[in-house]
Amino acid sequence: MIVNIIFGLLAALLVGWILWRTVRSIQRAELDPIYRRRRLIRFGMMYVAAGVIGVVLVATRQEPVGTLVGLPVVGWLAWSLFRAANRLKIPPS
Repeated sequence: MIVNIIFGLLAALLVGWILWRTVRSIQRAELDPIYRRRRLIRFGMMYVAAGVIGVVLVATRQEPVGTLVGLPVVGWLAWSLFRAANRLKIPPS
């Protein structure tokens, strides 16, 4: 019984800490365009990596060909994130 309470409190603290970090990250992205550009590029690269991994797994026959159905969506998301990062205006230092 006490173990459940302790694990519940630890889980609640972990979720609260994650939410706090997320809010701080969002606030920083609103104020700092360089940080915002970095995040957009990072998320775009995550989608590119997911697409490459999917293609490699289909090419090595570890996944069925139907896995490639979502590849245009992944490509569009990566392209739109890279485009948003490219269009972001950074003031001169």
